[in-house]
Amino acid sequence: TIDLGAADAGSVTWTLDRDLMRLLGLFVAEGHSDARQVGFTFSSRETGLVEEIVATARALGLSTTVEPRPRSAVRVKVFGGLTSLLLPAWCGRGAKSKKVPGFVFHAGREMRQHFLDGLYLGDGHRVKTREVLMLTSASRALVEDVEVLWLLQGVVPSRKGPFHQRGLGRLPSTSWRLDV
Repeated sequence: TIDLGAADAGSVTWTLDRDLMRLLGLFVAEGHSDARQVGFTFSSRETGLVEEIVATARALGLSTTVEPRPRSAVRVKVFGGLTSLLLPAWCGRGAKSKKVPGFVFHAGREMRQHFLDGLYLGDGHRVKTREVLMLTSASRALVEDVEVLWLLQGVVPSRKGPFHQRGLGRLPSTSWRLDV
């Protein structure tokens, strides 16, 4: 469990279960935040992930809205409690600073796998021509963290990078890749 408040101010506790671990993995992959809310952006075809975020957030006592976005996207906004402070503190803010929350490393094997499942549902993809699961990120720390998680799971991944590519911005983007 994670205690989310001071004992004298009233405490909220979340249990580290399948749904919370998958939510954290999805936040690392697809999440963003501002001062009031946490957001997850998906393709409009990813209705199962939208429903999962909404159900998990509600089970945690949080409010949600679902909004269509341009280019066939959907944004799930999550409001309530200290979520907009906690998730970025645990998982990083912005693509280049994303990381695995420290407590995930200390969770049991099954809970770590649920985190990995959420992360890969959001950012991973299977290579059709080979039996390889790939994760690419602008965060070197995230790729290194996920490499350690796979090692804890008994899987030896292969880390590659850095790769430098011309992106949409003025400067080239840098990314790293992990193959399993």
